[in-house]
Amino acid sequence: MRGAAVRLVLAAGLLAGAAGAARAADRLAELFVPAEELSGGFEIVPEVSGDPANDADFRALGVEAVRAQHYTRAVGRVAEVCSVEVWAFSSEARAEKALGEIDYPAWRFLRHGELLILLRGVHFELGGGLEPGLFPACHEIGERTRARAAARWP
Repeated sequence: MRGAAVRLVLAAGLLAGAAGAARAADRLAELFVPAEELSGGFEIVPEVSGDPANDADFRALGVEAVRAQHYTRAVGRVAEVCSVEVWAFSSEARAEKALGEIDYPAWRFLRHGELLILLRGVHFELGGGLEPGLFPACHEIGERTRARAAARWP
């Protein structure tokens, strides 16, 4: 009976941790720039982010919550995608330390307090190929995401 009680307490702790990560991820959703606030006809494709506690790399970095979405639009024969991820840490020091440990060469990183904002842009040209790189609107989306973080995140 005592072993069952211990398992129940441990399970409750795990559920509470998962619920806390879900609440933090929901708060991160507020930081993304709505499509209607952007010029250029962007559509948003949200990404279902898992619990970082279930990812060894995120755990090693100290990531507590993750949220991501992709801004897409067609410009003539080109499709542009700006991927934005927001990672939340327990402290500014952890976010700063993680920033020094992440090796994503094609990404741009912005930091606000205990948040990291990651940006990656890609152009797809019909009949051509894939060209990674941040385009001007993707830089704007990143800066506006950081501004929303400054206004909404303690």
